[in-house]
Amino acid sequence: MLRQLALFGVFALSACGAEKGASLQILDSPAPNDSCEFSADTTYYLPSGFYDPHGYGGFSQGAYSFTMRLVNNMITPSEDPATLFDRDVRSSTNDVNIIGFNMCWDLASNYERYGSANNGTPFKCNELPQDQKSFIASAANIAAGGGKLAVTVLVLDLEALQAPGIYGSGFFPAAIAEAPKQTTSTNQLPFSLPLTVSTNYWGDFPLTGSDRILLLTQAIGKNQSGDPVSSNWFLFPVDICVGCIINDCGASPTYVNDCGDGTSAYEGSVIDLTNSCLPAQRVKTPKCVKIECST
Repeated sequence: MLRQLALFGVFALSACGAEKGASLQILDSPAPNDSCEFSADTTYYLPSGFYDPHGYGGFSQGAYSFTMRLVNNMITPSEDPATLFDRDVRSSTNDVNIIGFNMCWDLASNYERYGSANNGTPFKCNELPQDQKSFIASAANIAAGGGKLAVTVLVLDLEALQAPGIYGSGFFPAAIAEAPKQTTSTNQLPFSLPLTVSTNYWGDFPLTGSDRILLLTQAIGKNQSGDPVSSNWFLFPVDICVGCIINDCGASPTYVNDCGDGTSAYEGSVIDLTNSCLPAQRVKTPKCVKIECST
């Protein structure tokens, strides 16, 4: 009896830790369904991201909404049972509580050179300046045995884009366009005029209007015994394009000085911001709405 208890004590201590290896993995960045929902069971994923930090019609999304699909490959008690006196004594320690993500970002142009190659991770977060990395807190639970979960965090806000190694403090994408003209009629939506090609507010952003940023992230969590668990490093490219979504519903609406009743307004098609799925990221074709004079 004493020998059995002693053996169980040794076994219990060795079974508390998380399984080693690629136990927690970031698989991909899933594409949303038609209802703009992100599912962990989807078979469709985004090979890269897109983000227009300028916004549309006076509205700015504020940051890139980054969704990742995670899987917990650690075993469940039923896959590796342990019994004592015919009772299962192994507890489910391998469910993982996600507490956040290590995240860093850099310009793709720093690494896209002929004659260079890497093993899939062109840089490491600890090699980058402090203002190009962050820990983003999150809260989620992923069951062991192949449990999957889609988790969304916000990255690449204005402060991140204004880092000296990215586009600098002079980058103000929301101010790059001319002053937006807005209407107050209920059948009108705010609308910004086309962008002006000016060095004002562009900072170090290429005047071509587009660039690419590489995101590098790692999920951090704990198992039910409190032991730390970390995922693989996941690299994801995001194309930054300032003012590119302005014409996603066709040519810019025209301004009508007289609608026949003494009022003026824009006429044309614009993005329906209320019913479109993340229009600043082009994850879905935007829903468009026609605006016209009140008459």
